[in-house]
Amino acid sequence: MGHFDFVVFSDSMTFRKGSPGHVLVDDEELGLIFPVADGVKVKPVFSLMAAFSSGAVESPFDAAAILSSDAFQWVSLENKKPNYSSSVDCQCFVAISTFDFAEKLLKEHPQQRNFKFVEQTSQYLDPIQEALGTEFKALLSSMGNSDVDPIYLKAQRWGGAFYSNADSSKDLCFVDRERRLALCGDYCGGSNSNAETAMLSGLCAGEELASLLHEEE
Repeated sequence: MGHFDFVVFSDSMTFRKGSPGHVLVDDEELGLIFPVADGVKVKPVFSLMAAFSSGAVESPFDAAAILSSDAFQWVSLENKKPNYSSSVDCQCFVAISTFDFAEKLLKEHPQQRNFKFVEQTSQYLDPIQEALGTEFKALLSSMGNSDVDPIYLKAQRWGGAFYSNADSSKDLCFVDRERRLALCGDYCGGSNSNAETAMLSGLCAGEELASLLHEEE
């Protein structure tokens, strides 16, 4: 692989034992080098794409955080995104499930069997899609859109969507100066696992490593 001043790991799967991407450093699990990894918990979600005939749904928003639903926490109208093709003749929504609803679905449809990830085949996703579709129709009905049926539905499992970390660092990164290794990513930020945390964590790791390299000059 070559010689490097530092190696930075930004994907939590590198230290999750048994994950497809877990890494050994000098035959030692990365998770053992950084015990803080033990505190990282995955918070899966499901996403649902739902398409309707153009004009079938009256939506008061382009995107919204949903507070009144047990099933969904976020909904966006894809057609309103910048540079979205105007030639698409439908209304397309993407909805993100709540953590609790995803947990309920995963109890009925586990994402792992015999320590292996279950493939997202039609057989696996169809009942999940049906459950999400029913909840999405109920959400639309609460907005005054009754008796509207989608022309297309597609569910997706997002097993490593978000993270919580009871042992998070206030500096948002973890550095082993002796081994010249660093961890950064949204999983370093406690319960606030989002894009902002990921970027701030990467910035933190960059500053830490730049400081160390400067000291060695």
